[in-house]
Amino acid sequence: MNTRIERIKIFMGMVVAAFVLLFALAACSEFKLSLGAKPTDVPEGQQGQGPGPGQGDNEPTDHPPIVDVVVDGKTLKSLSFDELKKMGQPLPKNIARFQDQTAVPLAEVFKQVGISKAEKVQFAGSEGEQIEFSWKDVTEDAEKFYLVSRHGPYWKLTRSEGEVNPRSFVLRVLFTINVFTQKDAAGNSPTVAPNPAFTCANTTVYTDYALALANAENICILNLANQGLTEVPPDIYKLKYLTTLYLGHNQLKEVPPVVGVLGNLTTLNLDSNQLTEIPPALGALRKLKQLKLGRNQLTEIPPELGSLQKLEHLELDNNQLTELPPELGNLKSLAELEAENNKLTQLPAEFANLKNLKSAGLGGNNFSEAEKVKIKQMFPNAQVEF
Repeated sequence: MNTRIERIKIFMGMVVAAFVLLFALAACSEFKLSLGAKPTDVPEGQQGQGPGPGQGDNEPTDHPPIVDVVVDGKTLKSLSFDELKKMGQPLPKNIARFQDQTAVPLAEVFKQVGISKAEKVQFAGSEGEQIEFSWKDVTEDAEKFYLVSRHGPYWKLTRSEGEVNPRSFVLRVLFTINVFTQKDAAGNSPTVAPNPAFTCANTTVYTDYALALANAENICILNLANQGLTEVPPDIYKLKYLTTLYLGHNQLKEVPPVVGVLGNLTTLNLDSNQLTEIPPALGALRKLKQLKLGRNQLTEIPPELGSLQKLEHLELDNNQLTELPPELGNLKSLAELEAENNKLTQLPAEFANLKNLKSAGLGGNNFSEAEKVKIKQMFPNAQVEF
């Protein structure tokens, strides 16, 4: 009898031990799950698209928190996070999900930058993804688009459909708003208001970058020449009022595209560095009058620089250039060109359009005598030196 009771006790002990073991394993699994990514609340029909706005999705670390508004291929405005945040408005009740976030109606963005009508709008995201809507889609009352952000500094694009809560997102991280306008017969875009004139009043020359950054809203001239720099400060985009930037005589090997958002620059000096290429983004500096790229190791010039319609002085001397892009022939304001000591053998025929050219330094290249004659005929009103 005692033996039977002992066997029952052993059996019950084994059952209890098994339950304890199962409970421990389950608890361990929950703990491991808690260390991993939390499940996201993705609306039905959007599985696989990633987390919704403000749910902690990965944000890029190599791109400034700026949204570019581009009209017909030309940057009209580069909006910082703080500039967009100021456009935030109280949300309708049907956007309850985003009540704890900053939200900016897309219509307000268009209003602030001066766009009243267009044909279509294209949005570009952080991973190169693009989505396109008609102008009616993004502005009519039945379907409103919002830029939303919980903590910043990046914006997500979402939309509200009538009285239904908005979709989780349209684009997770928005970089560019491309607007395609309805042009008139002359090819102009009358629906886009011109940017207000910008005048820099502060003539103080800053040479300390930390101090300049602390006065970002009140700095126009920054001189970082001869400071042994090996890279351009990645947050230089915050100095949005800069008109003059000296980065010459350093050890720079590249120029980040973010410099292209400094839309008020009139002078950019990058001479005497170790640059091997120039980012096409510099073609967005539409107010630039003086660009110095001499004494580097450049082997080519991006054709986008042909968009610098106000450029008057261009230095390309002492590089490794074998040719110049024909697009530079569009620089209608160019008065001085310095391209000495390169490996040029000819100039593009399009350079004949440089009607305002007054001087061209072209010595130390590989021009034939016949080509020299041709170049002088190309610039009859300029002083050409070989």
